[in-house]
Amino acid sequence: MLTEQAVNVGLLVNELTTNAMKYAFDEGATGTIEVAVAVSGDGTLRLSVDDDGKGLPADFDPSTTSSLGVRLITSISRQLGGEPKWVRLSRGTRFALEFSPASDL
Repeated sequence: MLTEQAVNVGLLVNELTTNAMKYAFDEGATGTIEVAVAVSGDGTLRLSVDDDGKGLPADFDPSTTSSLGVRLITSISRQLGGEPKWVRLSRGTRFALEFSPASDL
């Protein structure tokens, strides 16, 4: 269902931006969080949330973390039919998820 997928994307973006605001920037620091959704040539959707903060901890492993937020992000990502990816950028972090759009047909 299209509505259910839209709600899940909204929940995912909310959790990702909240985490970026909470962990990417030191108290009093400023930065940028960018949220984008793009359609690729095959019709797949790509959601990305980037920040220019301090980046992921060196020991970050989403498959072994006990963080409720990361587990929630992983669960919602899989409900959307994708596999979440966290990428260390030269400055900051990128979360990326590719998934197929829902159809109400």
